Amino acid sequence: MTCQTKTFVFENILLWKQGQLSWEKYTDATRLCRDGVRKAKEQIDLTLARDAKNNKKGFYRYVSQKRKVKENPPHLMSKTGKLVTKDEEKAEALNNISTSVPQSSLAISLPTPLKWMDHKTGTEGAKSLPL
Repeated sequence: MTCQTKTFVFENILLWKQGQLSWEKYTDATRLCRDGVRKAKEQIDLTLARDAKNNKKGFYRYVSQKRKVKENPPHLMSKTGKLVTKDEEKAEALNNISTSVPQSSLAISLPTPLKWMDHKTGTEGAKSLPL
C-alpha cells in the first residue's frame, strides 16, 4: 500500500468509529482501496513479465524477494509475563503451552445412559426413555 492509501483507510476507520461515516460508505471505500492496490500489483507483475528479457536484474530481484521466507517465530510471553526473544526460550514456552493442555479433554467421552424415574413408585430403573 502506498502512504496515501494507508492514510485514506485509517482516516475512514477513524471517521467510522466516531460515527461520522456510515458502515456502507466505509466498506465501499475500503473495497475500492483494496481493488486499487490489487490492480497496481497486477500491473507491476505484468510489466515485469513483459520486460523480463530486457530487465533481467529487476525480474530476478522481484523473484528473489517473493521467495524469501520469514524464519523467526514471533515473540512470546512466558508464564511470568516476561518477553521471550531467544529461540530456545520460545521453544520451551511453546512446549509448556502444549503440555498444559489436559489430554483427557481431547479424548472422546461417551454419554452416560439416562435413568428412568418412576414417579408413582419413586424408584429408578435402567429402562430406556420412551420416544
